[in-house]
Amino acid sequence: MPHQGMSRMTAADAPTHQSTLLHKTNALRRRLEFGDALLFLYFVAFVRQFIWYVAEGAAAWALTLPLALTLWFCYVAARPEEKEETPRSFWLIVVLPLLFVYALRLPFPDLSFDVLNYRLLHAERALRGFLFLPGDFFPTPAPYNPAPDMVTGISRHLLGYRMGTLVNLLALVWTGLILEKLLRPSLKDTRLRSLGVLFVLFTEHVLFEINNYMIDVLTLPLLLEATRMALDVGESDSAPTGDGEEHARDYEEQARDESEGARDERERGRDAVRFAFLLGASVAFKLTSLAFAVPLALVYAYKLFASRRRLPLRAYLFAVSAFAAPLLPFCIYIYRQTGSPVYPLYNAVFKSPYWPYTNVLDPRWGSDNFFEILFWPVVLLFRVERTAEILVYSGRISLGFVAALACLVFARTQRRILTLSFITLVGSLLWSTGSGYVRYALYLELTGGLVVVCLSHHLWTRRASLSRSARLLAAIAASLFVCLLVVQCVLAGLYILRYEWSMRPTLLGMPRAYLEEAKHLFRDRELRDFLSTRERELFDEVGVWAESSVKMNGIEVMLKKDAPIVAVRMGEFFIEQESRERFARALAESRGRRMFSLAFGEELASAQRSIEERGLRVGKVVPIALSYYSSRTKLNVVLIEVLPEGAQVPEAVAQKAPRNSALPDEAFRAQLSVADAPATMRAGEQSTIYVVLKNRSETIWPGAQESWKYQLTIGNRWLDARDRALVTDLDARTALVRDLPPGEEAELPLSISAPAKPGEYILELDAVQEGVAWFRDKGSQALELRVRVE
Repeated sequence: MPHQGMSRMTAADAPTHQSTLLHKTNALRRRLEFGDALLFLYFVAFVRQFIWYVAEGAAAWALTLPLALTLWFCYVAARPEEKEETPRSFWLIVVLPLLFVYALRLPFPDLSFDVLNYRLLHAERALRGFLFLPGDFFPTPAPYNPAPDMVTGISRHLLGYRMGTLVNLLALVWTGLILEKLLRPSLKDTRLRSLGVLFVLFTEHVLFEINNYMIDVLTLPLLLEATRMALDVGESDSAPTGDGEEHARDYEEQARDESEGARDERERGRDAVRFAFLLGASVAFKLTSLAFAVPLALVYAYKLFASRRRLPLRAYLFAVSAFAAPLLPFCIYIYRQTGSPVYPLYNAVFKSPYWPYTNVLDPRWGSDNFFEILFWPVVLLFRVERTAEILVYSGRISLGFVAALACLVFARTQRRILTLSFITLVGSLLWSTGSGYVRYALYLELTGGLVVVCLSHHLWTRRASLSRSARLLAAIAASLFVCLLVVQCVLAGLYILRYEWSMRPTLLGMPRAYLEEAKHLFRDRELRDFLSTRERELFDEVGVWAESSVKMNGIEVMLKKDAPIVAVRMGEFFIEQESRERFARALAESRGRRMFSLAFGEELASAQRSIEERGLRVGKVVPIALSYYSSRTKLNVVLIEVLPEGAQVPEAVAQKAPRNSALPDEAFRAQLSVADAPATMRAGEQSTIYVVLKNRSETIWPGAQESWKYQLTIGNRWLDARDRALVTDLDARTALVRDLPPGEEAELPLSISAPAKPGEYILELDAVQEGVAWFRDKGSQALELRVRVE
């Protein structure tokens, strides 16, 4: 009987439990925001770094995904419900322009310097496990925390190389949503507020990164959400003041609501933990974010203590842990690898034995003296050449800095605007002290825009309470700031149409190429899928990569992901004795595996010097027209065989023709062949064929020349198959990049374009010494192939 009674009670309570569960589910749904999908990827990246130490492969992801989901759920559940919905005008006024800018260059593959130099490597390596493989010797020149690259890497694997940059667009939309919330207290009209968000976001260095694999914009929503929390903390709290009945707290009511107070204390503790996590995540994503995390933390701590609301000790402990958690896994790892938690930065302090005892500082950027540090946000208007590699600057940081100073005079009573100005000014000072590099100040561009919008609105709305002369001055000041902001945004728009970090063309400039490249969207997950069978076989031979050229390790890791990379290019890695010994150990581990290097054709000489300076030798050099996620985008690279220390390359005994001069007539003897000659092509189609050029003379042909004149190349022209009339005098050229002894061959890629009119044609291939003669004109035999153009 008791058992039956318990069963009846449980059954009666079931609806209550179901309603409670439904209530919690609805509460969680109301807490969900647009940026939470991207936030989940952030948690995945951080958790995956912890899992490095305990599991690999499928087991690692089996642990990572549920743990990341759990932490993400805790974060979202601890966040207060949003009381006001995002206005519809936001999606039209803000998101549509962002979509246009995103689509402007989208189908053209990203070839940004940093992306090819280390960001792709960071993503691939860190998603698979530790950043360094066994046998590596500093495979990346900038071994920074790969967490943001892991986020872009996940997106790239899911959506393909082109669409993988979608995370940057999502990050900027998320940033815009936070900006919209920050402007709510100032701008009540939803359309005017959305327009204000667009103006704040519309700055060139933010939008230069909207559709490439640079990671700076991924930090912006984290910092801005922390900014919103810093501005809001303590605003709803009112401590007893003792200044009369109208300001006194109703202590009897407070006593009746002790449970409410305990709940508020828990919420404040959760907020502090979330705030600390946002700062820690932003610093993990970008160490230079520390310049902005410091003023945000100061503001948050001051306002928390000023509200006279104390947090329990456990809340502080959890907050410190939340800040450190995103940073610890990689800091511990890189410390164990190098002896420095921020290698190679600040090595005068940490003294890693694998880098000179100096602080890494790029002298190209930033201020030159103490005065310029103080006023660098204004000085950089006149020193654009020291802002960044892209020498354009529309003035957003300068305008925001001046507006923040103006707030100290014209908005002294507006605590929220003053706080935002303080964050902007202190952040500007720390940024200019640290680097002054404009790409590291995207956060200042946004807070500066916020200050301009809020100050302009404040000056305009307070006119009614001023005298006639003061009213006029306030209207002029507000109008001036708005006009300057509009001019800055127009300049930014013009710059966006012309520049970005990869310097790709746009839909407006090359519409046909845009449509051709768009066919590869969602179909470009693997670089090897765009290679010919012969090229894949070449790269399959790679056992170890010797990194001898910039912008190559990203491509190398895409071509052969499990091959160790041994750096031979950067001299800083070879200054200290312990570092040189580490290099020797890496070479010893690579014995028995074939080593190759990859370089752009024009960098072959410098790559060869780097290889030889490390005691290695250059063997066979194979030019390749590398299809970079596209049949249209070709990279002229050379695959360099790297021979072990002490190996000797056979010396040629023939006479070598002098460089920068005409070959003797008897040297104009060549044999050409093509293994993959096309029998048919489409009209106007572009295709890459590999031409084998054999030296049939008794003279060593010289490779790369100092200028194009006297350079040995192969080329082609099209002839009509019926009357052998010339259709095109010249189609393509490929240079011989290395010396070619008698009897030896070089396989050269040649990108040919079929005639625009269908018909039967002869594809004539021949060697030429530029500025001297075609080989056929000296008695050599050209190669003729029949091709039908459809």
